[in-house]
Amino acid sequence: MEHSPEQVYTDLLRQLASPAGTAPEVLANAFRNVERMHSMGQITDWQLQNAREAYARAPGSKIGEAASWAIGKAKDTVESAAEYVRDRATRAVATYTKEDPIRAILIAAGTGALLMLLLAMTVRSGVRTVKRKVQRSTDVDLDGPPRLRGSPQK
Repeated sequence: MEHSPEQVYTDLLRQLASPAGTAPEVLANAFRNVERMHSMGQITDWQLQNAREAYARAPGSKIGEAASWAIGKAKDTVESAAEYVRDRATRAVATYTKEDPIRAILIAAGTGALLMLLLAMTVRSGVRTVKRKVQRSTDVDLDGPPRLRGSPQK
């Protein structure tokens, strides 16, 4: 016998009010039925929201605990993988340096020189921009009309 949407909603709230005697699977199925009925337009938004809040407050609901556990496991896995990669890279660099120290020094010196070149170009570019702005502001002739740089002087 099929229950009316109001009856399913009321039964879910009644079960959530005293979830101790109700299996979590039964609560989850009843909640899914309420969501299904809402998607078919048989239950209002307010009723669905009320059911969600009651389900989240129920002691049998493990949604928050499951989410925290999953996030914790994911965080541990990422940290473990990062540590593994860091250790492998450190060992590889140390081994390479021990096997061919001159080449390692040359690579380090070349990398440092390249970085200094990029830094110098960036700084010089910034200085040129500032210099141009200052020069533009000082090109204004206070005694007469503004003139362009390189225009003949009076």
